[in-house]
Amino acid sequence: MVSLKDALTLVLEHAFPLEAERVFLPDSLGRVTAAPVLAPMNVPPFERSPLDGYAVRAEDTFAASPEQPVTLAVLAKTKGKSIYVKSGTCIRILTGDPFPRGADAVVPQEKVLRVGNLLFLHNPLPPEANVASAGEDIRRGTTVVEKGTLIEAIHIGIFSSLGLQRVDVFKKPRVAVLATGSELKPCGERLSFGQIYDCNTPMLCALISECAAVPNPFGIVGDSTEALACSLEKALEQSDLVISTGGVSVGDDDLVAGAIKKIGAHILFWRVAMKPGTPALAAVKNKKLFFCLPGNPAAAYVSFEQLVRPCLLAKVSLKNWQRPEISALLEHSIPAAGSQNRFMRAICSLGKEGFTVRSAGLERSGVLSSFRDANALICLPAGTPALEAGEKVTVRLLSLPRQQEVLAPHSLSGLTLSCGTGTF
Repeated sequence: MVSLKDALTLVLEHAFPLEAERVFLPDSLGRVTAAPVLAPMNVPPFERSPLDGYAVRAEDTFAASPEQPVTLAVLAKTKGKSIYVKSGTCIRILTGDPFPRGADAVVPQEKVLRVGNLLFLHNPLPPEANVASAGEDIRRGTTVVEKGTLIEAIHIGIFSSLGLQRVDVFKKPRVAVLATGSELKPCGERLSFGQIYDCNTPMLCALISECAAVPNPFGIVGDSTEALACSLEKALEQSDLVISTGGVSVGDDDLVAGAIKKIGAHILFWRVAMKPGTPALAAVKNKKLFFCLPGNPAAAYVSFEQLVRPCLLAKVSLKNWQRPEISALLEHSIPAAGSQNRFMRAICSLGKEGFTVRSAGLERSGVLSSFRDANALICLPAGTPALEAGEKVTVRLLSLPRQQEVLAPHSLSGLTLSCGTGTF
């Protein structure tokens, strides 16, 4: 058995980055930049007005006062011709309009009185008042986005403001997913006694898609070392990374380790000091990784989160792949962690007193429904003693914390969480 830290180190050492490709902007959402994006132009490309009003010469307004307004003549706009604002004149200007020559300030339309072609100003303006200079938003030649940045909707807007049509991103890893176990059936088929639906493959495919990768479901493989070895070989040929679930514990039908050895892959580790997810196995062949995760769905989820997700995001060179961790107050007591790292599904909330956290439900590796409302994992290092309500724990956020619920933390102080005796 290896420590979780050592297992993750081994995985990341073999998570070789993929090549880059250039894609159209609409297709770059959710991808990772393969090079810094430099601004080819100023944004805005010219001086412009940030509001509706009148372009004036600031020096013409210096003598203005509430008692003695300054009067300016409003120039008529001529289509297709530039206008020069000379002393004693002004011109109507709208938000985003290029700034006219001669003017150096804009007075908002609500701050003036216009009568016919005369404008009355009651307050002086300094030079450059209400003027958006060229490059105010983005300067030409500056780095807009660093390499290794996950492209989000706001980046699409920024790239578009620069006139960019394409962007260099890392290729998406192709990830094969297969489930082992003769008791499994795909969704939609009729179940016989003793059979269950394969929920791991759809769940893992969704998790893979969230990691800038492409899932490739390979279906269900029965309890046969030969069939499993054959499927793993085919998956390896068609993918950059292979994930299987089930068959990695110590039961009679746990055949994955034998199949891995049969195809000549080198086992990096088998069994990790974490719960749930202890039986996880990782191997490598032809510089491609195999992840063999437990068949219990909650254990498969946690194993993916701790080992596979970092690997996939490393392959696309994402800079900041770590989940955010915070300190939160327990809303109830929890048992000791034991000799392995424990990750408890949890609900984290934010209230007036800061972050609090509570169990999301039953802590069994075969129970997936208690992840339904979970937005965090309580991280308990090996050897952590039993903890009482009000003590601080480290929480890894899977999504944003909730607003504090009406139920007060002290009302749960008598609750003790039972983790059961299920196999992890």
